[in-house]
Amino acid sequence: MQYLDEDADCVLDVFLYEPQPGTHFRTQYIEARNRAGETLNQQGCMAQLIPQAQW
Repeated sequence: MQYLDEDADCVLDVFLYEPQPGTHFRTQYIEARNRAGETLNQQGCMAQLIPQAQW
């Protein structure tokens, strides 16, 4: 999944996997970057894009 905001220079990529067929997906890896591809702080990026009540 990819989250981004037109107003913020933050792109959050969330890589998911399914441990067993038919089970809930789980997060395997999270990457936060700006539009130029430079690494950003994950917590700061998540706070900009996703309301904290959802994580």
